[in-house]
Amino acid sequence: YRAENAVATTCSFEDPHFVVRIGSFGMRPRSRARRTPNAPAPAVEGFDGWDVEAKRNRLILWRNFGIPLPKVGLPTDKEYKVETDSVSVFGMRPFSFGSDAKFGTFVGTSFAFDLSWLVRGLGSLFRGLSGLSGPSEPSGDIQGGKGDVTVRWFNRRGLLLGVELPIYDPGRFWLDSSFSGIFDTGEDRGLVRVPTDERGVFRGWLLQRGRYLLDEREWIDYVLTYQTDPGVQSEFFEGEFLSFEERETYVHWRKSKGDQFAAATLEGSLEDFRTEIQEQPAAIAFDGTSQIASMGAVPVYYGSKTTVGRYVRTEDSGGYEAPFPDGLGEREVSRFDTLHHIETPLNLGWGGLSAVPYVEGRLSAWDEGADAEEQPLRAGVLAGAVLSTTFFRAYDGGARHAVTPSVGVRTDLATAGDGDALVPIDTTEIPLEGTFTDFSLRSRWTYGERRDSLDLGLTATHVSDSPALSGDGWAPGSLRCTWFSTLMGVPFVVSADVRYDPDDHTTVYSRTLLGFEPIPSVDVELGHHFGRDPVTLERLFDAATIGARYLFSPQWEIAARQTISPP
Repeated sequence: YRAENAVATTCSFEDPHFVVRIGSFGMRPRSRARRTPNAPAPAVEGFDGWDVEAKRNRLILWRNFGIPLPKVGLPTDKEYKVETDSVSVFGMRPFSFGSDAKFGTFVGTSFAFDLSWLVRGLGSLFRGLSGLSGPSEPSGDIQGGKGDVTVRWFNRRGLLLGVELPIYDPGRFWLDSSFSGIFDTGEDRGLVRVPTDERGVFRGWLLQRGRYLLDEREWIDYVLTYQTDPGVQSEFFEGEFLSFEERETYVHWRKSKGDQFAAATLEGSLEDFRTEIQEQPAAIAFDGTSQIASMGAVPVYYGSKTTVGRYVRTEDSGGYEAPFPDGLGEREVSRFDTLHHIETPLNLGWGGLSAVPYVEGRLSAWDEGADAEEQPLRAGVLAGAVLSTTFFRAYDGGARHAVTPSVGVRTDLATAGDGDALVPIDTTEIPLEGTFTDFSLRSRWTYGERRDSLDLGLTATHVSDSPALSGDGWAPGSLRCTWFSTLMGVPFVVSADVRYDPDDHTTVYSRTLLGFEPIPSVDVELGHHFGRDPVTLERLFDAATIGARYLFSPQWEIAARQTISPP
């Protein structure tokens, strides 16, 4: 929708004593890519709201006296509600300010700027690529060009500047680029701390993420990241660091068709302060479980997974990330692994019990083992079964309770080469020998009208005759729990995730949170976080947190958080 020389006023007089004359008014529909969780199909572009813009504005008073007004941007959702965090005047968005333990007093804002000239320059390149293949003709409408500049002043650290630029062609590709930098002479106080004499004054982070769609079920992902030092992300971008630590530069191709899936990845690194395993390259072919035969009324299903790749282990020499615990250091290993699985689900006809017996065959080969002169080859035939059922009950008051217990047993029927010492890459190197008994219990209680719920999950595994545990014992078990309810009219939620090792009588990891809302505008959260090194059992972190937020208007809120950790 567009309008030229529009007039708006709140005056109810027949001859209004003031009007706002809008030289150019526009409402442009905004789209957003959405993807169904766990679905193989790519994200689908859908309507997400409106971008409203008014420019060349003037306030006209009595006798046509005019006062120029700034350009105003008002993004709205589908229901035309204004997204207050994105409102801009002269392209500038609202200020945020406060006080932080790491940075002291801070103030910040962001504003948009026009980079359409850059988009047009890149347009010809991407239009050429768009003609490679695809389900439809390329739109040729390269969009974007509205960049964002973020400015934040930290009293103790300096001025942090960030630039973001999105470029996209709906249904064909998207590319987001961002760069942030600061001249910082302060002392690090974040999760990864780098002494000032071990880094430069300038600290920055360059990040690019994009996707190019070749087909509905085939696309290429691209990520490039470069950080000047290992502390810059956790120090100035702690939220991004905690949610997903972007650290690898890679190109990833994937394609799916029905139950079949294939992918390939090529990774690299522009930094030398990481301890990680890079795929240079690696590929996977996965054939989902599908029926291939039947034995009377019993169906027979088959599935497979094959991987091949070259894996490069790199270690940080600066001491910020621990070396590999196996002590084998930096190595390059090529590996082939293929797994084939046959199962026959059975309905036992009593108590809702179902059993799924299965047989697996696996073959793995490495170009070198822990001893670089050896070329390990491993094969094995495995068998197992899973027994499970679900009990469900609905109560008159609206409550519902579902309980799902299950037990599974898996063991090796025959193995060869399972005793060779390997360079650990992932779970593929775990020995095949041994008998594993898995116990699981899932309980979920809900009360529909009040929306109360209690979700509880318990898992435990007993291991026998496994070289991985040098005998018999229990692997670390897990407890996951989420409880939503109210107490004396106060809504609350409890979340717990605990990993406990029964053999060592130690808690390997725990994260427990309690959140409640004493009044509708106040949120309070208490938490405890604990973790150990899985090999040495050394305590890595032990911290208590408390946070609160006061929302005193739809536009304004005050938040505070404190972390307490013993030395």
